[in-house]
Order: sequence, then structure tokens, then C-alpha cells
Amino acid sequence: SGEALQNLLSQNDTVAAEVHDEAWTDVSYSTRAVPEAALASASASRAWIQGRLRSVQIDAPKAVILSSGSGKFAATVTNDLDQPVSVRVRAVSEPPLRVTVPDQTIALGPESRTTVLLQAASSAVGIRNVTLLLTDVDDVPLGSSDDVPIRSNRVSNVIWLIVGTGVALLFGAIVVRLLRRFRASRRAA
Repeated sequence: SGEALQNLLSQNDTVAAEVHDEAWTDVSYSTRAVPEAALASASASRAWIQGRLRSVQIDAPKAVILSSGSGKFAATVTNDLDQPVSVRVRAVSEPPLRVTVPDQTIALGPESRTTVLLQAASSAVGIRNVTLLLTDVDDVPLGSSDDVPIRSNRVSNVIWLIVGTGVALLFGAIVVRLLRRFRASRRAA
């Protein structure tokens, strides 16, 4: 947990050592006489660290609809800590859905947020779920994740055939009507 917190914080490289020292203190020979106090101290330290890790969150949209086989959508990364952090986003999806995440570290200032643009592509029609995970710079999950259902509505060639037929019928009806008017005006003359 200390290493994850250290990897999360951009400007702090001593957290892991301090957590390591605290952990050794909690399991030292001198704490054998008071194991409940040592356990409480270790639990409180871990809870404090987990609370800091959960202060950086990812939020995805409630749902995404792809009108074709691929499209883009955005997720928001929020830093509620008073220190700058560096994170990455990882996507876990069900085949045949593929979600491409920018392969870069996201640097967030204290108490700030940013938007990450993701690319989704599916080779089949239907609803697939993707889980967006927030990780540290070593790709270790921080605990924040969000699920988003993605619906792919691929427009097939049958749809284009139907639209083309409708357009052809429309223009055919216009031509027939113009011919009838032309013939009617010739008869009248």
C-alpha cells in the first residue's frame, strides 16, 4: 500500500519507506505484549492509506452508444488530494469490444480533474460492458473503477439498400409526376 501511494504521489518519494518502518514497528518484538494495539495501529495505517488511494477516482458515462462500429467517449479522472498525482487508465472489456486507452501517464494537480478520451470499437452488434480501472504509474490498480455499458449499432448494407430504394422511389415518383404534367399541358394546348 505504501508503494502504491508513493507511485501515486508525484512529489513524494519517502512514503513507502515510512509505511515500511511503521509496519515493522507494528510487528516488532516489543509489540508482542500488546497484540491488539499493534493490530489496531496496523489497521488504522492501512485504512488511512486506502482512504488516500480512494481520493483519486475515475468516472465513466452511464452508457455509450456507438452509431457505427467504433467511436469515442470520455471518462473523468478526479484528484481530491491536496497533492499532485500521476495515474494511468486501464480498460477491461468483453470481446468483441475493444477499448483503446491513451498510453500515457496523466498528471493531475491538487484538487483537480481532467477528461480522458477513449476509443471503442466493436465488430458485433449488442451491448458489452467495459470496466475502467485507475492505476498508478506501475499499472497497479488503486481501487477506483467504473463500469460502462457500450452498445454497438452497426449500420449494415441492408439499411443502406433500404435507404437507397426509398430515395430511388421518391425521385421516380417525381419524374412520373412531371411527365404526367407535361403530357397534360400538351393535351390542353
